[in-house]
Order: sequence, then structure tokens, then C-alpha cells
Amino acid sequence: MSRDTIIKAYFDHVYPFAPILNRTDFVRSYRSGDCSLFLLHAICTAASNSVPIEVIHGCGYADRSAAHTAFFSKAKLFHDFQCQGGSLSMLQGSLILGAIILDHPSDRDFQYWFHNSVRRASRLGVHNVNARPRDEASRKLYRRIWWSLHVSILSRLLVSDADNPKNRDIFHFFVNTQNLRLLVTAPPIEPLTEEDWEVEDAHQLSDLISPTTHSQRASLMVHCELAQIFGSLTSTITSGSSEDLQRLIQPLDSWRTSLPAKMKSDDAGLEGEMYYSEALTTSYRFECIMCRLLRRGRWPVRDETVREWAKERFRAATLELDSILKRVLMGDTIRKMPTTFITTITALLALHIESALDPSESDLVRSMARISIQYTMLALNQIQDTPAIKRALPAFEMVLSKNKLYPASVGDSPQTAIPLDNKIGGTIEVATQPNSTFAEEENEMLPFLSGDLSGFEFFDRWQMEQLDFTGIY
Repeated sequence: MSRDTIIKAYFDHVYPFAPILNRTDFVRSYRSGDCSLFLLHAICTAASNSVPIEVIHGCGYADRSAAHTAFFSKAKLFHDFQCQGGSLSMLQGSLILGAIILDHPSDRDFQYWFHNSVRRASRLGVHNVNARPRDEASRKLYRRIWWSLHVSILSRLLVSDADNPKNRDIFHFFVNTQNLRLLVTAPPIEPLTEEDWEVEDAHQLSDLISPTTHSQRASLMVHCELAQIFGSLTSTITSGSSEDLQRLIQPLDSWRTSLPAKMKSDDAGLEGEMYYSEALTTSYRFECIMCRLLRRGRWPVRDETVREWAKERFRAATLELDSILKRVLMGDTIRKMPTTFITTITALLALHIESALDPSESDLVRSMARISIQYTMLALNQIQDTPAIKRALPAFEMVLSKNKLYPASVGDSPQTAIPLDNKIGGTIEVATQPNSTFAEEENEMLPFLSGDLSGFEFFDRWQMEQLDFTGIY
């Protein structure tokens, strides 16, 4: 019964953001006992964050971290031994594990699984129309897998090679890009439509599967559009083009304007708002990364006017992320949000810390950043038993407490305001200044201010023992 609850949680809370399974086929094989054990345990790993804690206890685990670790370890073993795993199920399981952040360092982190999924997708010919199965259901599944893979690249948009002029396409702006040209040579594929989901017969739906809603289908479709917009933007900016950035970013603004109409439906409500908020969050997350890099001179654009424009867009994007986070908190839907949203919260907190400690910012901006830190920490506290956040929260609390930005731990007395001259112990300089040098002690505590802020690498290059948020670029 507990495992059934976990499977249902996966289909309700994880699958909609990456519909890479034929649900009816999986449930049939699951019920008959001949499903891929690797895929099954990958699903359980992903869903362990979404079930009530009573279900975790019912499975014999003390907490979510223990369940998460156990399911992941078994999935890894079944992968290595290829237990009951055909090519497709091995790809699907790798894709699922590629979106999971562990609460401990591992040689099989999300980077490994994501690269594994790219390799397996290429070998299976997911991107090749001629190599796809002839039956309609399988063709639809392959298209959803391909676009889910494409969109997941967006989720890892860490611009780790942003300084390298050779890397000018979207497939090179994420972690460990050396061997990922597999995707670049893929022929163009038509955008997804609602016809790319299976027609669901109510009689085929089991107690583990709920009907797919318009909001769920629209979510992946608008993310596909977003990935293409980002690809065009990053390609142009990193090439050093002198094109007008305000004109180049218009498709992104238009996409946001059109979003309500695309995602609106009769099944709207809290669920529809959740998918809408997640899509907006992804867009503002990218904009924050892009504008922050422009401000810091990481890309070939050196024009001061562009930097000032990027600064204003960056501020507006962080304010929008603040607003979305507050709405999610008020709607009590934070546990239903995908990993990309959760990691955006940690990235947002890092950005607010950066602003609060930046002497080049006005007193008003720094004060607003300190207020935003309170809301962001409140959000993290709501999901502190999630493995990735369980790993991050103590370090954030230590950094914030040291700099008098937040109490040392949850429930402590109200914060002590940071001096507006931002001199903590008379030493801090901030990473937003191109040539600044950190005091050695502060550099050990705050190196994430000069590194990755988008989420995934933020955790997996992190050595908890040393509070080492190692920078990527």
C-alpha cells in the first residue's frame, strides 16, 4: 500500500513536469510485477519528497533523507546490473534521477544521470524521426521524452562555459558540457501539441493515475517555447553581437504576456496557478542569471549602457521571483513544486545575500534585500526535511548569522540589522565588483556569490564540511 502511494505521488506531482512515461503501460507492468526495477526505484526516489511523512515511516524509514538515500542506492545498483531494464526504461530512469539532488556528495550525481540520459537518448534515436517506433503511442512518448530532455537543459542553464566564445548554443550552457554535442546535431523537431499525449480512456485509468489536465500539458509546451527563446538569446549575447538587447528580449516579454491565455482552462484553480507560477519562475530564473552575467562582464558585451539595463532587468526579475514565492507560500503548494522551483529558492536567497552585502547598492536596495531574506528563509524552513534543503539550510543559517542578516537558527530572536556601511568585522568586499578581493575568512563563507546561482551545481559541487560553494566560472 505504501509503495502504491509513492507511485501515485510520482504521477501526481513529478510526472506532470516531465511526462516521459506511458503511464498505463507502466502501471500494467508494475501490477504484474515485471516492471524495470531501476525505473521503479528511480520513481520512488523522486516521489519520496511528495508523500506524507507517515508513508515514509510506513516503508520503514526514519525520515525522508533515509528513504531518499535507500531508494537511490537501490536504483543505482539495479542500473549497474541492468535488472529487467530495456533501453527505454534505462533512459527514463536516468532522466528521473537527473533531476534529483542528494543530501550528500556522490559520484553518481545529477550530472552523471543527465549525461547518461543524453547518451541513451541518442543511442535509442529519440531525436531521429526515422528511428522512432511506428505505433502512434510510442511516437508520442518519444516526442515528449525529447522535449523533456531539451527543457531539462534549460533547468541546468549554469552558463559554466559563458566565457568560452566557442560555445554559442544552448546545449553548452550547463554543467560539464564536454561530451554533450550529441544533442546539437539533432534535426529540428516540431513543437509539442496537446495531441502528443495519449488519449486516456477512463476505463484504463487506475487508482494510481489521475486524468491529465490541460494545465499539465500546457506546462511542458510553454517550457519548450521558453527553451527556444533562451537558446536564441544566449547564442546572440555570447557571440558578442551588437544587436539591441532590448529588442532581443521582446520575445521573452511577449511569451510572459501570452502565458495566462495558453495555460487557462476549466481545470484552473490552485493546480493551474501552480503550473503557471512554475513556468514564470523558470523564465525569471534565467533572466536573473543572464542579467547578472551581463552586469559582471562575463560575456563579450562590455557596454555600460547594457550593464545598466541588465541591472534594472535583474532587479525587476528578483522582485517577480519574490512575489511568486510569496504566492506559493500563501497557497501552501510549495511541496508540490518541482526540483527546479526548489533550487530557485536557494538561488534567490544567494542573490539577496549578495545585494544585502553590496556597498554599491543604495541603502534602500540593501534593506529590501534583507527583508526578502526573511521570506526566502521562511520558504526553505517549510521544506527543510527535503534532502537538498536539509543539506543547504544549516550552511545558509551560518552564513546569514555570521553576517547578522538572520537569526542563527529557526526560532531564534529577531535578527540584528546589518550596518548600512556593510563592514562586517571591517573586511567584506562583494563579488559584484569585478576586481574586488574577499577577505580570506569571508571568502570561505560566501564563495557562492561568485559562482553558480541556478541551483543544481550549487549543491553538487558543495562540500558540506567546508561550506564550500565552489564557483564554476
